[in-house]
Amino acid sequence: MNKRVVFVVVILILIIIGVIAVFYFCQPKTPQNTIDQRYYNGPTGLNLIDQALAEKKIDFETALIYKVKFVFRDPSLPKEYFTKEFPFEEGGVFAEVNENWDKLSSTTKEVLAPYFKRPDDPEGYISKALNGEIEAPKVGLKLIKTAEAFDRPFSYKSDDSLNTSDGKIKVWYLEKKEIIGGREKITKMYYGTAQKIVANLNADGAYAQFVGLLGKIPPSDGILGGDGKLDIYVGPVNYSLLLNTDGSSSQGVNAPDGPINGSSFIIIRENLNDRYLKTTTVHEIFHAFQRAFNCRLTPANWWWIEGTATWSEDFIYPKEDTEQGYVESFIPRPATSLFQNGKNFEYGAYVFPFYLSNAYDRVIITKIFEGCKTSSNPLDSADKTIDGGFKKNWKEFTLWNYNKKPVENYKNADQSKKFTSDTSQTDNADMIFLAPGETNFPIKELKPLTAQVIETFFSEAQGVRKATFADLKNFTGKSKNAAIKAVIYPKNNGQPYIEDWTDLEKRSFCFDKPNDNFDKIILIFSNGELKNKIDANNIKVKTKESCFEVDQGETMTVNPVFAVTPGYVGTLKYKAEGELVKDSVPANAKYSYLGKWRIKIDYLEHFPAQRIMSTVSSQMDFAYNHYLEFDLTTDSVLKDGTFEASTKEGKFETPGWTVTEEIRGGSVTVPKNTTMWDVPQKGVISNMTENGCKISLPDFVLYNSGGYRNLPHPIIFEIKNN
Repeated sequence: MNKRVVFVVVILILIIIGVIAVFYFCQPKTPQNTIDQRYYNGPTGLNLIDQALAEKKIDFETALIYKVKFVFRDPSLPKEYFTKEFPFEEGGVFAEVNENWDKLSSTTKEVLAPYFKRPDDPEGYISKALNGEIEAPKVGLKLIKTAEAFDRPFSYKSDDSLNTSDGKIKVWYLEKKEIIGGREKITKMYYGTAQKIVANLNADGAYAQFVGLLGKIPPSDGILGGDGKLDIYVGPVNYSLLLNTDGSSSQGVNAPDGPINGSSFIIIRENLNDRYLKTTTVHEIFHAFQRAFNCRLTPANWWWIEGTATWSEDFIYPKEDTEQGYVESFIPRPATSLFQNGKNFEYGAYVFPFYLSNAYDRVIITKIFEGCKTSSNPLDSADKTIDGGFKKNWKEFTLWNYNKKPVENYKNADQSKKFTSDTSQTDNADMIFLAPGETNFPIKELKPLTAQVIETFFSEAQGVRKATFADLKNFTGKSKNAAIKAVIYPKNNGQPYIEDWTDLEKRSFCFDKPNDNFDKIILIFSNGELKNKIDANNIKVKTKESCFEVDQGETMTVNPVFAVTPGYVGTLKYKAEGELVKDSVPANAKYSYLGKWRIKIDYLEHFPAQRIMSTVSSQMDFAYNHYLEFDLTTDSVLKDGTFEASTKEGKFETPGWTVTEEIRGGSVTVPKNTTMWDVPQKGVISNMTENGCKISLPDFVLYNSGGYRNLPHPIIFEIKNN
């Protein structure tokens, strides 16, 4: 083979390699490269820039410029802030620029302005980058250069076939001009993707559905894009907002026309698979509709802005389930406030509008957007719009997030029937082992709109028949928006059930009852406050050997014998709690409560001040307590119903009071405290059944009855199997 032939063969090989390279670099990558990246929640260059700002290595305006440069992959961004990882959209950078625009210097505004021009604007950053007027970053792959005959070989084009059938949306593709063999060649790049977008929008009618839902249209862009249609640009993988050929770049973005304008345009990455092409498109279109309302597009509101845009994917495509990839970023993080951002939490927050649209109606989403007329904060709007506000709904929403049987609300509402198994009870959730006796139950500090999920187990300790979750008001009493939901799992595979403990002071379980004999209980403590935290506190779990108890109280009006003023009365308030003495019930007892009893009784009496002719007395308050003891094992209980009863270990406390004689000016002060006395007397038992009985006692057996006031009725204690 002569040298000329060898030379020709080499040239042919190089040409073939070149053609393959052009084909490879200019064609979309396989969809598999994009599937997981949409849900990437790790650190990006944006986080590195924020860190540098926090460490005061750069100032705020420099940080903002760097963030925009990162989003656009501007090669002038310092290398230490480049990362190949990229958020699903633009990480809220546009909103941050919008929020701070009025405070920026004129120099910073001038630097940022080109980044907010459309891809078809020759003066915009995107157009300049595509045409080689800005050096492409080394982390991406540059489009193959064209012949020098065209100074600007790349431009965006559209045609009538790329308008949706309703005339509301126009899709743009990239056109490349080059000279080959002395002839001009025009290549339509990503034209097929543009056609798919139009076909999808014609089929799903997303624009009309959003109009029907929201009653608004996106703000008009005037003559931008040549008409008033909403414009979608199909962007290359390796330039500007949608960079990197390894699948780690943003899938789409809704960009404002200028830093503070209401209208916007959309860029969709060209190599998305069919499923993500559909849902990413409607996600970005929903952002355009959001701009018609007064809910400010700021990072503080990102939970609602990104949450509802992600929810819109399910609204239009309820069986595609692309939004569910974000569930793991939200539901397993109950200690993070609803309005926080980062690690895709704001995208996972879509489950809140999903909850609202199913607990109420989809119209509730519109009403919250409309509520931003009076408050640009959607959090305030939601609280005012939803029936009962967050006080009523936060405890229900945090219950939904448990997402385990019997709480399967998400699974029941999800049309795709693929809802994830993510739960707020994560593997590292708090667990409390309930030992016999008394167990302190710590509750962590809860930030606004958060929850704590605690799983409780009870031991198989012999003799324990009852468990009481007490002091619940230690938590719920700290805020009107504090709530407790309980998911109870009975033993022996009983049917689990849900209870609301928000208004309870305590909840007792008698293990003699099948539905009370629990294997475990999941408690969800929620803070529905928008701004205030709930401090760390404790409740208690107490165990007993019997399910029978005395637990009652009352406030009654009493007539004191020393009353002189017409209509003069006082009040007596008492609280009684009692239980069987351990091992006191005989084996042959007719009923399992016929043993020895010890009841603690607390009293509080209040008498207002009164005037007796020329004498004035101050108000009088009596606080006292005692233990009432009696034995129901005696033969007399079953014969005539009587038994011995006595008071023990009582304490009498008052602040003291004063009697003043106005004529002489003298006064007498009654001492603060006195001592108690024991008065053994006969009690009477009645109404005996296997579930309990009633205990009657003479009035003066109750400590300090003393005869100085008359009760409206006797105090009768009830022994119950609670």
